[in-house]
Amino acid sequence: MTTGLPESADEPARLTRTERVRVIIGGVLLPVSVVLFMWVMASSWNDLPVSFPSHWGKDGVDSFLPPQAFINTQAIAAGVAALVSTGIALGNLTSGAWSPLSRGFTAVAVGVTASIALGFFVLLLRSRGLSTAEVIDLGGGAGIAGVGGGFVVFLTAALLVLPRGEYR
Repeated sequence: MTTGLPESADEPARLTRTERVRVIIGGVLLPVSVVLFMWVMASSWNDLPVSFPSHWGKDGVDSFLPPQAFINTQAIAAGVAALVSTGIALGNLTSGAWSPLSRGFTAVAVGVTASIALGFFVLLLRSRGLSTAEVIDLGGGAGIAGVGGGFVVFLTAALLVLPRGEYR
């Protein structure tokens, strides 16, 4: 839709078809796939402790859940983040323009989605075959590493996939 007004140097550049596909892959499929993969994998494990430490407070574990309840709760949180990532990507895409800010917001949302998904996935993966007491003794550090690593790896992946934003 043209307004008849001259184009501004601050106006975001339009995307080609290939670039739009890259936005769909990086901003929609990547975060949704990560969440679904982590949920399916973790749900298939039958060797998790019967009672899983679900919250760590300043004095240690203060809440427990059955493993599938923990998996589902964390997957819902990651799913909400994936929904936000999808909304950001598609919102910017349907606006008909793509800027460096669009790319940055989308990449950060993908990183946040992966940090939630990998945080719980790593905790569960490390807990396979252990008792609840053994999981408590190991602490929550693996989950924190999953959160940080997931953010960095998937933020980088999204930045590599998403088209560069440019201003005209």
